[in-house]
Amino acid sequence: MIKEVSYAAYIIPVRIQDGKKQIAILEYAPGAYGTIGGRFDDGETTAEAALRRELNEELGKSSEFMVELAEQMAEPYRFKVAEHRVEKRGAYNEAHIFFVAKVPSDTVLEFCEVREDNVKVVWLDSEALVDEKVIGFPDQREYFEKHVMPAVRKIA
Repeated sequence: MIKEVSYAAYIIPVRIQDGKKQIAILEYAPGAYGTIGGRFDDGETTAEAALRRELNEELGKSSEFMVELAEQMAEPYRFKVAEHRVEKRGAYNEAHIFFVAKVPSDTVLEFCEVREDNVKVVWLDSEALVDEKVIGFPDQREYFEKHVMPAVRKIA
């Protein structure tokens, strides 16, 4: 059954290391990035529950502490699913709920989900969220600039 809207929860961990603000994201291949998190599973009704499960699956149980530190962005990132991807995505539209969490400067995150590709966590300069070399979708960069970056930039 195709849903009208599929929901997902993602987190942007932020740390300050050696005076530089960094964000953690996933690198799927050189130059191919994505944020940490994923879609709600059946029965999940809150973004926090979905995020906690996704963190456990992707980064291990020790990463769940970030949910307690996280600030939810007021507006989700919404988009219409391309017609040729509706069946695979299981929805006509998606709403991605983002969180930002300041984590300790010595935070180390490692991708541990079993996959065929070689996914890893990388720490990039915090402005990477609005860099077209990192975030390929212009509407997503616009969303990050308007809704996520103010929260990232205020972290001291």
